[in-house]
Parts: sequence; C-alpha cells; structure tokens
Amino acid sequence: MTTLADFIRDTPFGQGVRWISGARLFKYPEEHPDFLLLHPYLKAAEEGRPPAENENESESPGKLQERKSSNIKHTTNISEERKEITGSPTQTSGDHTLVSWYSHDDPANPSNWSFGKKAWVHASINYYAFAIYMASSLYTPAAPELIRIWDISITVSSLGLGIFVLGYGIGPLLFGPLSEIPAIGRSWVYFVTQFLFLVLSIPTALANNAAGFMVLRFLLGLFGAPALCIAGGTIGDITTALWLPFMLYVYAFCPLAGPSLGPLIAGFSVPVKGWRWSMWEVVWSVGLSLISMVSEAPWRDAGVN
Repeated sequence: MTTLADFIRDTPFGQGVRWISGARLFKYPEEHPDFLLLHPYLKAAEEGRPPAENENESESPGKLQERKSSNIKHTTNISEERKEITGSPTQTSGDHTLVSWYSHDDPANPSNWSFGKKAWVHASINYYAFAIYMASSLYTPAAPELIRIWDISITVSSLGLGIFVLGYGIGPLLFGPLSEIPAIGRSWVYFVTQFLFLVLSIPTALANNAAGFMVLRFLLGLFGAPALCIAGGTIGDITTALWLPFMLYVYAFCPLAGPSLGPLIAGFSVPVKGWRWSMWEVVWSVGLSLISMVSEAPWRDAGVN
C-alpha cells in the first residue's frame, strides 16, 4: 500500500530531500534495515548470482544466515496467503542477470499505480504538452505590434515563431538521450527544463529589443523539448498495453491543440493589453503546468529509483 511518505518521495521535493540527506530520508523499501528480500531473489544470491543492492556486506555469516531464514519464512507465508507466483531474476548469459520487478503486482511498478495517480499523471503530461506548444503560437498576434515598435521586417518578426520551433526541434537530440541515463532519468530532465522555461519566460515578456527577444524564444523552444521527446515514454510506463494506443492518441491531440488555440487566446488580449500580455500568458500557463508536475511524479522512471 502506498503511504504518504511514498507519495512525497516520488515528487521533486522528496527527491531533493533524499539527495540533500544522502538518502537517509524518504527511503525506498529496499533501503530500510528490516526489508525482507523475496525468496526467488534470495535463492539467486545463494547460487552465486549478483546479490541485491540492499544486501549488507558487513553482516556476520551467522547473522546473515539468520536473516536469510527469516526472509524465506516470511515470503513463504506471503505465497500461501496470496496464492500467486512471484517473479525471479532471469539468468541471461555469463554473469549478466536481467533485473525486473519483484512480482506482477509490485506497487513500485508504475503500471500498478492507482487509477487516481495515473489519471493525474496523464492530465499533467497532457497539459504540459499543451502549454509548451501553445507558447509557440501565442506570439503570432503580437508580431504586427513588434514590427511597429522595434522597426523590424516581417521576415525578422517571423523568427519569433520559427526560432521557437527550431529550438524544440533541436532539444530532443539533447534531452532524449540524457533522460535514458539511469543516474539522471526523466524526473530531473522534466523538472529542470520546465523550471528554466518558466524562468526564461519572464525576461522574454520584459525584452526591449528584437535580438534579445529572439534568443530567448529559441531557448524557450529548446527547454520545452521534453514535452515532445520523452513524454510518450512516461505515458508508456504507466499505461497497460490495452489502453496505450488511446492514451497516446489523447497525448498527441494536445500538441496539436496548443498551436491552434494559441492565436485565439492571445488574440483577445494583445489588441487591448499589448504584445507583452501574450508573453505573460506563457508564464501563467507554464507555471500552472510546473505546479501540477511538482505535486506528483509523472516522470518516475520504470525500474530506476
């Protein structure tokens, strides 16, 4: 059963506290001293396969044997109660062992999360993609005013949109591979890039010259790229095979709806409030997206703690 501590641990706040405390706070189940290793994994360790990471090498042989006996007894009782077979490590070739979940109903597996948590994750990811892509076209109603204020050509003004698209076209080349590094994962890529996107949106709304504005728009597109390149992987982690095509369809709709609704949203405000108002709308929309993501853990990597 997921506890409040487990919920907080999976958020960026909990991960930050873990990092600052050296993993002494908000521990994973395997990090607790009373953690009981499931019998198939314990058997694999006894046969000379790679031991589990939580195994304490400093334990004496007698204490270790006592711990193993307790584990076997505990997991046997669980098997009798649940009447189900627990998965075990798979020996592939040589000294390589395929590490998977403890069982099909392992609560740490994102595909076993509760319906409410999955729904929140899907909503956060979809709104994130919508807000980032909407930020690209929110600029278009402001372009005529920038042509007049900064005395630039139509070609230069079109860079406000084109260079943003160039940014989130280049971003996946960086953030896609970066998110696959186990020591980094998706969580920090999501959080850091979206935080930088929000921070850079503020000077974009306050820019006083075309050159600085265009550079900032490129950086916004660059740091908004994870909405394009890794969000689908997150959805795949938490969705069963039966529902995956439908959930990916819903996700794909959001990046298409964002650019379509952007000019409509900014078109009401720019004629009255000026071009800066459209850039402030980027700050508000992405700020709400960041809050929704920080309050949950949609980026928890399958199999990576």
